[in-house]
Amino acid sequence: MFRLDRGSERLIVSLYVDDGVCASNSDDLYRTFLADISKKYTLSDSGKLSFYLGVAIDHDKEKGVV
Repeated sequence: MFRLDRGSERLIVSLYVDDGVCASNSDDLYRTFLADISKKYTLSDSGKLSFYLGVAIDHDKEKGVV
């Protein structure tokens, strides 16, 4: 688990072997991170997160909870 704070912006990255998830409250920081890391590693985007490491993930954007 890695966390980057830049003022009010936050990026959180969790990696395990060949599986990873990235979340941010800043679209710009998120896109910059993905662009930078994709220069060295091959990435794939599976869309909205529904499972990670065998755990079901549920989102409620209105309530701001995962």
